[in-house]
Amino acid sequence: MTADPAIDGVFLDGNIKALVPEYLASQIGEKKKQQVMDGYHLMMRQTRQAIDPEKLMIANIIRARFKDAGLEYMHYFDGSYLEGFQDNVGGMKYEDYVAKGIDAMQRAARQGKIIAFTSGLSTPKNKSSMGIDEAHAQAKSSEAARDGLQYPLGIFLIAAEKYSYFRVHEGYSADRNDRWMRWFPEYDRPLGPPNGPAKRKGYEYNRTFKHATVHLDIQKREARILWHQPSPSSEQDGINRPRESSEVDR
Repeated sequence: MTADPAIDGVFLDGNIKALVPEYLASQIGEKKKQQVMDGYHLMMRQTRQAIDPEKLMIANIIRARFKDAGLEYMHYFDGSYLEGFQDNVGGMKYEDYVAKGIDAMQRAARQGKIIAFTSGLSTPKNKSSMGIDEAHAQAKSSEAARDGLQYPLGIFLIAAEKYSYFRVHEGYSADRNDRWMRWFPEYDRPLGPPNGPAKRKGYEYNRTFKHATVHLDIQKREARILWHQPSPSSEQDGINRPRESSEVDR
């Protein structure tokens, strides 16, 4: 499949479930679980060897739950899809968990890795007993959705680099409603290049772009984004408009 010129590469999901030592250990035993973990590394090496070196390997791998937030596995991949970003597990405080994730996202992005950041409109209520999967809150109006956009968008902008992409949504299913296609005025605003990396003081971050200033406070779970120009689509708040890419216009 990857030999087809229409295919850019492969996406590798379920990494967390393969690499978290506790997952399935009680069902299959520690010995077999270790074999699963060893097999994961073998499969990553074999996958890289099997596909064209110009093809992409993108994984769902950056998570603060890992010792080095998943960066210890990034040598296999060209980038990471991110989800469950705010679902702190392992007894770590929320703000420390998110700060660790932001740091990992920043480091990977600055290395030229692809970052595909996805989030719910508000902090998801995690339904998994192991803290692996997430559920997404649904907004009842376009105004509520736009309010819920600011914080995850602020997190993204604090870390975003050239190959960083953003999507906020209310679920993965397209068979019940069209809310997954919300298009916000913020997506049409010019952002421009950053004036350097974000500056951090405690749990607060600040970063400026040519056309925007971002302040993020992960302890208060809020973000302020000051746009230096009016939105081209300010009269079309919350419109459903399909687009080919969700990359922030840099």
